[in-house]
Amino acid sequence: MNKKYLGVLSILLASVMWAIEPILAKLSYENADFLQTSAIRAIFATLTAFIYIVITKKANFKIKKQQLSPVIYIAIVGTLFADLIYFFALKQVPVVNAVIIGHMQPIFIIIIAFVFL
Repeated sequence: MNKKYLGVLSILLASVMWAIEPILAKLSYENADFLQTSAIRAIFATLTAFIYIVITKKANFKIKKQQLSPVIYIAIVGTLFADLIYFFALKQVPVVNAVIIGHMQPIFIIIIAFVFL
């Protein structure tokens, strides 16, 4: 398969996933609490990362000592702070607004990463 087609297909699948994710998260509140929803989300994110590693054959997990501090900071902020605010917003607003928030999330991640890193 041509790399252009694979790239376009990946972007389309990511867009669909990003649109469906807030709806599924909102529906999960009927049967689960915040921790269970976060755990399922973390499991799927880990599986997605491993699938990416297998497909691209990038298995170099070496992190230098200087990189460890920013990686830990990003992991903590990304999993605790961002998810807490995101799931709180899902409880407070209609799901359409949550989908808009979800689609704007990468913009804020890039801006915050640029400012802090």
